[in-house]
Amino acid sequence: MNVTELYKTAKEYGIESNEVEIILKELRKKMLEIHPDKFQGEFPNDETKERFHKLQELLGSQEQANNALIPISAVKDLIAYSQNINKESKEVRLETKLKDSINDYEPDIGRRAKLPKISLTAITTIISFLWLFPGQISEHPILSKFIRTDSMFFTAFWIALICYTLMFWIFGMINENSEKYTLRQIKTERFQGNLFEEFIDWCKRENKESFKRSELISFTGNRVGKRTHSPMNMFFSSSIDEQIFENLANLIISKAEQKQLIKIIDGAGFEDKFEIKTDTNNVHDDHVG
Repeated sequence: MNVTELYKTAKEYGIESNEVEIILKELRKKMLEIHPDKFQGEFPNDETKERFHKLQELLGSQEQANNALIPISAVKDLIAYSQNINKESKEVRLETKLKDSINDYEPDIGRRAKLPKISLTAITTIISFLWLFPGQISEHPILSKFIRTDSMFFTAFWIALICYTLMFWIFGMINENSEKYTLRQIKTERFQGNLFEEFIDWCKRENKESFKRSELISFTGNRVGKRTHSPMNMFFSSSIDEQIFENLANLIISKAEQKQLIKIIDGAGFEDKFEIKTDTNNVHDDHVG
């Protein structure tokens, strides 16, 4: 039996187990589901027929090997394939965690500026109404003593308030779109690879041959934070959740380990420590993406 072929077939049918017996059991179920007896003795189409015969051949070869020892080559295939599956599943889990943390944060984008926007717009609307209909003030016994809508000061204040309100809304839209764009980029392999390259360059400038996981997380936060800096810092600057930076750093580390650009040298403490391989000089040609 070709163990690699067995695992590939299992993956095609969405079977996540690494145990041969469980895989064979599930594949037998799949074969029974498309047995010609289920379709009045005939296959509904050529694709179903091909799938059935492929499963039948694969399971038949296993039955012939039931009383034989698994050859060493098959064991090697099994180990190698299992390692690849574990690496792929770990990377998928990390990518899922990153996407989930981004999806959880996205509803908060622009939330801090929501109340100032509403308040500023309301005030501007009121001042505009008073400027357009000055009679509302002149007829009021108290407000007419303090507010003169026909004065240059009131007109200048009204124009300035309109301009500021427009700028506030425009900057708000720009920064919200910028932050959403950055979050979309974070998910891409190109962004992750470039970020890893920048971090390795920083380590070299600092004469660091190794780094802690927290250092990459901090570096990630600083770099992403600069991309979402706002001229109206109080309301629009990014407050991206730290969990996003941590998930992004963990994903980058996993990809860098898989490409053998770094290796763990201390995983017994509170946080992992990684050694930078000397061949990361070529990281620009073979980055984590």
